[in-house]
Amino acid sequence: MREDKFNEIKGFLKAFKCLNRYCNHGCSFYFDSIDYDGDLKSTLLCYLRQQYEFLKNNMVNYNHEFKKIFNFQFKPVSNLEDILSKGLEYYFLGVFSNEYTEKYSYVSERRKYCTTSFIKMVKDFFTDDPVEVWASGTENYASSLTEYYCECSGMDFIFLCNNKLYILHLAIND
Repeated sequence: MREDKFNEIKGFLKAFKCLNRYCNHGCSFYFDSIDYDGDLKSTLLCYLRQQYEFLKNNMVNYNHEFKKIFNFQFKPVSNLEDILSKGLEYYFLGVFSNEYTEKYSYVSERRKYCTTSFIKMVKDFFTDDPVEVWASGTENYASSLTEYYCECSGMDFIFLCNNKLYILHLAIND
C-alpha cells in the first residue's frame, strides 16, 4: 500500500513535468527516498553520490566531477501545507501559462485543484507515521539542491519517516 502511494506521487510529478509545454523552461520534479544514516547532510550527500554514479555509469561522455561540498540550508517546517502550496502553485504555474489561463478561466481552478490534490497525496503517504519535515528555498526559490544542480530556481522538502528520507524536489532547470 505504501509503495503504491509512493509511486502515485512520483507519477503525479512526472505527469506535471510532461504537461509543462506552455513555457520555454524545463522543469525538474521528483520524489525519491534513501535510508537515513542519522545525519541529514551525510544522508543527502549519499543520495547525491548515488545519483552521480548512476549518471556516470549510464550517460555517454559524462565526465563531471562529484561535488562533495554543497550549501546545506534546510530549515525545519511547521506549516507544511502553506509552504508546499506556495511552492506547487509557483512550479505548477508553468503548466498553465498566463495567456492560456486568461483565455480559459477554469484553468486557475484546475491548478488549485492539482495543488490541493498533490498535498493530499503527500499527507496521505505520511498519515500513519510521525514525520519530521525540512525545507530549502521556501523564501527565495533558491534551494540547496537547486544550487547543487546549477538550476535556475527550486524548492526542496525532506521528510524523515521510519528511518528513511523522502526528498521532494521542485525546480526549473534552464
